[in-house]
Amino acid sequence: MHRQLIRRTALVVVVLGLLATRRASAADVCTVGLLGQVTQKIELTCDPYGCPRGRGGFVSCVRRVLADPMLGGPRNPCADVVKQNYLKSTYCLRNQDAVPCFQTDARGVERCRIVTRPAACRTPSGGAACTSFISCGMPCF
Repeated sequence: MHRQLIRRTALVVVVLGLLATRRASAADVCTVGLLGQVTQKIELTCDPYGCPRGRGGFVSCVRRVLADPMLGGPRNPCADVVKQNYLKSTYCLRNQDAVPCFQTDARGVERCRIVTRPAACRTPSGGAACTSFISCGMPCF
């Protein structure tokens, strides 16, 4: 009877291990559902429009949400998208004129940064530039 219990326990451990491995590989993809969950938690928890704790508090809050184990923790597959949308943004900045500036140089290398005003978004030599609304996650055309 004792051996049977050990075998069943071993079988359960193996099955759970296989299921966990399968979930881990599926969890490596940023799905629309997961991105929606993370975005909703940031919107509700961090208040990007009211900014009660300023820009620093907002950035810290976004990082805490990304570290939440219920949303994938440090291995959250949506982390890069979320960082692009919320950390590289004008949310909670004191400067109301700040905008995302997208630049493409002559070699085709793209970058986005937040500039203090639209006129500060300059076109690189042989390249192109444009400004967007709120975030480096929302490109301009």
